[in-house]
Amino acid sequence: MKKQELRDDPEGAYSYAIWLLARREYAFEELVRKIGSRYVKEAALAAAQKARAEGSQSDQRMAEMLARHAAFAHQGPQKARLEARRRGLDPDLLTPYLEEQDFGAQALDFLERRYGSLESVDYKTGQKMLAALCRRGFDRDTCLEAFERFSSSRS
Repeated sequence: MKKQELRDDPEGAYSYAIWLLARREYAFEELVRKIGSRYVKEAALAAAQKARAEGSQSDQRMAEMLARHAAFAHQGPQKARLEARRRGLDPDLLTPYLEEQDFGAQALDFLERRYGSLESVDYKTGQKMLAALCRRGFDRDTCLEAFERFSSSRS
């Protein structure tokens, strides 16, 4: 199978960048990588810089979107920061948006949705619940607090 030739067309790269950004937010580095799959590195970087200069691309908007998504999906701050790193975004940009979220309530709501039908919680089920919260990116204290609140509402 023949590998696709990378094009050296700065205007085409910019058009592709705008097309991508019209569909969803991209972090700057993520956008450069995506454009770079079709265009040479210099054209990809120039297109992403032009999109940023014109306000079409914003790492701040991306950070806000990731923080809102984490709260909506009942995910903790560590999961949001991990996703930011994966996309090439500085995780520290998420801090002000993550501070607005009540992750204790999000963790408890997650437990209510997943385990709400339980009348009581045994040791093994409790371990599964705590592990599920940890996998979703909640810190240790938030996991324990949510678990305690959930368990006390069952007694």
